[in-house]
Amino acid sequence: MTSDQLDLIGIGFVVSFIVAIIVVKAFVAAITRFGFAPFAWYRITVEIPSDVNGVNPAGSRVWFETNAD
Repeated sequence: MTSDQLDLIGIGFVVSFIVAIIVVKAFVAAITRFGFAPFAWYRITVEIPSDVNGVNPAGSRVWFETNAD
């Protein structure tokens, strides 16, 4: 590796670290302000389809299984 390449790696590392700190602070502030409810509702609306193989899942029972090998 040349010194120019090491300089670019160093700059990328520093910039990535600074951006990560800013993003984490913003995320913590958003969670403190709004909580996880908006995220939960977003995941529910994305994950539950309106139709599964021609059957409407509204009012159906849901269960979750975990398998460990």
